[in-house]
Amino acid sequence: MTVFGDLDDLAVNDLEQATALVLFDRIEVLLIDLTATTFLSTSGMSALIAAHESLQAMGGKMIVVASGSATARQLRLAGVTDTLEVVETVDTAIGHGAERLFSAAWQSPPEKEPQRAGARP
Repeated sequence: MTVFGDLDDLAVNDLEQATALVLFDRIEVLLIDLTATTFLSTSGMSALIAAHESLQAMGGKMIVVASGSATARQLRLAGVTDTLEVVETVDTAIGHGAERLFSAAWQSPPEKEPQRAGARP
C-alpha cells in the first residue's frame, strides 16, 4: 500500500479504511510505503500503530517503508520505530516480508491424530 501526499488528520480516515479492507483479506504481510508521503502527523502515526496492532493480533506482520525527514525522521523522533518495523526501501521491505512468508511455509503443520470411521472430532 502506498501513501501519497500528506498523512494528516484529513487523510487518516482513508488510511484506516484502506488498511481495514486489506486486513479483512487476512493477509500475512502488509507493506506500507511512505516514500511519497510529504507530511506525517501524529494521528497518521497512530493509524499506522493501530494497523500494526490489528495485523499482529491476526498473526501477521506490517513493514513501513520510510526515508527522509518527512517520515522516517518523524517516526524515529516520536519513538514509533520501537513499535513498527521501519525500513528505508521497498526492496528491503519485500525481502523482510518474503523471509516471513518463506519461514512460515517451511514450518511443518501439526500432526493430526487419525480418526476412525464414524468418530467425531
